[in-house]
Amino acid sequence: MKSNQVLGLLAAVVAVAGLAAGGYFFWNKNRPLTVATDESGQYSEERQLQRDREVLETGRGTPHEIYGAMIRLARNQEAVARTEALKRVSDTDPLLREGAAQALGFYADDESFAALKRLLSDKEPSVRKFAVEGLGSRTGELREKELLALLEQPELDDSLRVSIHASLYKATEHADVKDAQLKKLSELALAGDEAANTEAVSLLSSIAPESPVTMNVMRQKVSQAKNERAVALAIRQLSSRDDEWIRRNLKTLAANQSARIRVAVIQSLHRVCPDDRWTILGDIVKKEKDTQVLRAGIEESLILSGERAVQFLQELLNSGTLDEDLTKIAQATKEKAEQAQPGDPCAK
Repeated sequence: MKSNQVLGLLAAVVAVAGLAAGGYFFWNKNRPLTVATDESGQYSEERQLQRDREVLETGRGTPHEIYGAMIRLARNQEAVARTEALKRVSDTDPLLREGAAQALGFYADDESFAALKRLLSDKEPSVRKFAVEGLGSRTGELREKELLALLEQPELDDSLRVSIHASLYKATEHADVKDAQLKKLSELALAGDEAANTEAVSLLSSIAPESPVTMNVMRQKVSQAKNERAVALAIRQLSSRDDEWIRRNLKTLAANQSARIRVAVIQSLHRVCPDDRWTILGDIVKKEKDTQVLRAGIEESLILSGERAVQFLQELLNSGTLDEDLTKIAQATKEKAEQAQPGDPCAK
């Protein structure tokens, strides 16, 4: 086993609220947006939450700021977010109804649950989907019952079905029900339409990353090679678990025609550490034309570290294949590699 291996577990960080709000707060209608930072200029969660409270208490936020504030504060079950979410259930802006659906899912009281159920019948599909996801934010018999009832509805599209199964997995405390949802998600991951099976792969890696069901689905997705987004997700998931199967197959995958998949292979090298990792990295960048792939290769060499990283970057600079921007990046990365403390993530 590797003593200092960087496994870097895949976060299916679904930080929708943070992305939507962008870390900004609207102080008043005539002033620019400001970032929630501390004295050092770094993002501060504490300050962000305080500004979120002010957004909801003063009503001076943009729709995106209200959206993000509701969800972030609801995660802490703060009363101001519940009050705002209940008010936004009937808002004319679907974005704010989406936020209300996500926020209300974190509360256990009857009024919040009733409002969340109302949003399951919203005219906008996106709001209905967020309401389904909201039901999975807590466990409970009523939530489980509601989700099971939704599965009985005719003509559910695959994407909504994926969301229902994932939320039901999280909402139930019954092992047999959980097992059934993983099975359904695995079927959708392998046979649904492209958007749905990508979502199913992502959710499986998030809700049950260590499950044998999940790992088997990931291997099958890579073997099928039909959906580049799902394949890239699966490669990263398997690599984050130091999977022996993906270690053996990285070299073959490195020759894939999809730039997205080649990037996933590159970014997995320091996680599974195949013996021929430098050969794999070199073979990719030697004939690579895609800027994002080349950038990923440069960044990965720094993570792999050591004298071999310096050598690799110098060879890349000498090749004359990099454009001006990538040459600057490679040169700066080489200087970092030369100054870095020894620490091979693949040390035995």
